[in-house]
Amino acid sequence: MLLRMDAYSALPSWRRKSVVTAIHTLASPVEISQIEHIVSASKTQLSAVGALTAANRDLWASDYVHLRSLSPSNAELIDTIHSAAFVLCLDPATPGDFLTTSRFLWHGAPNGLRNRWVDKPIQMIVFDSARAGLMGEHSIMDGTPTLKFADGICAALANPKFDHGSPSHSTSPPTPVELQWTLDETLKQSVARAERDATALVETQAMNIVKTGYGKSAIKKARVSPDAWAQLLVQLAYARVLRAKGEKRQGGTYESATTRRFFKGRTEVIRVVTSETDAFVQAMMADDVSTEEKKALFEKAAKVHVANAQAAGRGEGVDRHLSGELFNVPLAVLWLTVIVIV
Repeated sequence: MLLRMDAYSALPSWRRKSVVTAIHTLASPVEISQIEHIVSASKTQLSAVGALTAANRDLWASDYVHLRSLSPSNAELIDTIHSAAFVLCLDPATPGDFLTTSRFLWHGAPNGLRNRWVDKPIQMIVFDSARAGLMGEHSIMDGTPTLKFADGICAALANPKFDHGSPSHSTSPPTPVELQWTLDETLKQSVARAERDATALVETQAMNIVKTGYGKSAIKKARVSPDAWAQLLVQLAYARVLRAKGEKRQGGTYESATTRRFFKGRTEVIRVVTSETDAFVQAMMADDVSTEEKKALFEKAAKVHVANAQAAGRGEGVDRHLSGELFNVPLAVLWLTVIVIV
């Protein structure tokens, strides 16, 4: 499925390609000509139906039912989107620096999330400037397989032996099929509302890039886990921000750990704020603690974090297994279970 200027197009030849060929070949000249046809044919923006997928879940659920029931072609188009392996979004934008590109990937191009289908687990986004990135949806997959997918693409492209496609003998490649939505006034109003809500949400979100003069190799040479190092830096920075604002920490926080070693395993929670991390943070913010003491507290906090992360990866966390237990027992047993736990 390919999106360009809010137009949805299916590429027929991609459906016929075998899985093996798809993995080892970037795109054939036929497929490239199809993409070029879509780009050249997309001159005006259509209705931003994709913005509905970024709306409040309850609102989108209601609009989804209405959109699907409005016409058989709408239902077929939704099924085509859902059955596609991924969505390729061709954005008519030319972001320059890394931060702008990241924001466009996250929040859409200058025109917002029109050219997206946010429910799709994988959306590959390519700008007119040839910069590219990926947008993922979390409910069906986690960061680990998504990162592996992206790493596989980058590694293949960097390989000099990668097959970038052979000349095709086809004289008449299949024409891409543009799939049209049928909308009524109710849905048009929903689209306008979804765009306004998305814009308001985007304006509340901040993004920045911090580049250090060192990377994980330097951290490992110090015999510290890069993950623990980053976690402790975040906690210290946040504590300093709160102190500057005269506020106290509220609520809990966590980091995800993968449990993919188990059948259908996804994630477990690492409870990152511990007595040891608190002791380190307080020591760093005090004037009467020596460097040696701070270093010792740092190392202790880092070791506790690593131990907690490893335990979570073994399925020994304190969150996910309880959720799974609660959602797989009868209501009466659930009530008794809660009472016992309390």
